[in-house]
Amino acid sequence: MPKDKAASRGPRFPNDAPGLVAVLNNRADFERAESEHWYRIPEKTAPDGVEKIRWIAFYLTQTFEREKWSVRYWAKVERIDRRRRVELLPSQAGHPRAQDWYHRIALDRLQVRPEPILSRRQRRIVFVPSIWKKFQTALEINDLVHGSPLEDRLWAAFKLEGIEAERQWWEGDTKTHYCLDFALLCHDRNIDVECDGDRWHSNPQRAAYDNDRNNFLEQRGWHVLRFNTGQLTKDLPGCMRKVSTTVNRCGGLLRFDDSIKSVPITEPDGTKQLRLF
Repeated sequence: MPKDKAASRGPRFPNDAPGLVAVLNNRADFERAESEHWYRIPEKTAPDGVEKIRWIAFYLTQTFEREKWSVRYWAKVERIDRRRRVELLPSQAGHPRAQDWYHRIALDRLQVRPEPILSRRQRRIVFVPSIWKKFQTALEINDLVHGSPLEDRLWAAFKLEGIEAERQWWEGDTKTHYCLDFALLCHDRNIDVECDGDRWHSNPQRAAYDNDRNNFLEQRGWHVLRFNTGQLTKDLPGCMRKVSTTVNRCGGLLRFDDSIKSVPITEPDGTKQLRLF
């Protein structure tokens, strides 16, 4: 693997340049990115807007031993074209997905980030759309997520209040799974916090989907909190009080070291009070 830290002084982009954090599960894919300068993404599972990304970074899984659960390497995207899997990997012509279409992402040479971006928990990560500014300033994996303005607003509030949340958390099984805006992992019952944009959730079909989703999560031991645009823009402190109260009712946050943390509640007058239930 490249070890030259000077490589981190490679290409630079505008702060809002779109990029993608992708998962590397095996060394063969890493070696292709490093020596052959390309990476592939199945069209069926590609995130929206993948054709417009200008850079790509890689999240390393447990295969990479000492570097696992981190984002360290990235590259400038040179071009993206469309190929069948068999064209990309002709030695695997008998693969069941040999005729499937893929995005072939041609890369400049791999760069090394001066400090790795770590995942604080073992978690499922698929793709994380992001922007260049967030990639440059991220301290941990959740800082990379480029969600809606409402989600970013709530994420900033969580950080200010010291509430350890996980963004874009996948919950479910192989048959049914959902991506949660924010997961708060608690001692007694986990909490899903959703930011409901008005345009997104005014559709009756979305309401039916959300009902099925809520029921599924409730059956798996999750409590769901939903905040709409008006609540998050006009009464963010009130939203945070509801979150903090619910966290404490659910037994307090499970921290990364397995300790339990109760959350002080910021009152309307600015004072903090610890309410235990």
